[in-house]
Amino acid sequence: MYDLCSLDAPEFARDLPKEEWVVERDPGRIAQMLNDSAKAVRDAVKSRVEAGRHMDLHYDHPILLLQHMIWHEGYHHGQMKLALKAVAHPINDDEAGPVTWGVWMRKK
Repeated sequence: MYDLCSLDAPEFARDLPKEEWVVERDPGRIAQMLNDSAKAVRDAVKSRVEAGRHMDLHYDHPILLLQHMIWHEGYHHGQMKLALKAVAHPINDDEAGPVTWGVWMRKK
């Protein structure tokens, strides 16, 4: 398992869980892990932009890492909707939109 920071801005890499598919039922812990990940990406991109440096391996410009992360979020959004549909618990766009894509539409 690896994270993009360890390959592209290793000075911002974080320790990852030893096992990739561990069940985590604590919403607070999940939120904290997502916030830690977001901070690592933000700090890496900000540092590289301010220094005028590209990412070490994958991206010619640090903003391209953000582009990749946004695209990847959409990919997982689709995976979750498909998984819910496969187990006969589909979620429609009216339900999913406000808590997913709606986050991107807020101005504040």
